[in-house]
Amino acid sequence: MAISSIALGVSAIGTGVGVVQGARAQRQQEKSDAVGRAQAEIANQREIRKAIAAGKVQRAAVSAAGQAQGAGRSSSVAGALGAAQTQSAANIGFARTTQAANDAQNAALGRARGFQASSQLFGAVAQLPTAFGFGPEAAAQQIFRNRG
Repeated sequence: MAISSIALGVSAIGTGVGVVQGARAQRQQEKSDAVGRAQAEIANQREIRKAIAAGKVQRAAVSAAGQAQGAGRSSSVAGALGAAQTQSAANIGFARTTQAANDAQNAALGRARGFQASSQLFGAVAQLPTAFGFGPEAAAQQIFRNRG
């Protein structure tokens, strides 16, 4: 009887520790996810700044070329400037769309990890009756004892 009580206590303690450690792991994963999102945002902002700078350089080059050829305010220079601005806006839009997709993916992964942690927690809790000798096997034994 004493050995089964000790085993029962060890099982309950193990389940409790497992639940606590699972919760700690979930919190650390959430911190890691937050750092990853911050790094992605920094990289995205850098790409946007690069796109803006490249657009400015391209527009300056078009404008300088137009001035050098004596066509500073011509429709061809205006069209080339408009095209450069459109390309720059498209690059920025692409960077923002990519960031939004990454954010959505990270959010989905975070929710999945949360569901997985909950599943593990409820699985551990579901094992508690068995750990205390009240699981399905004990119930079946009790039923057969009462019939006899």
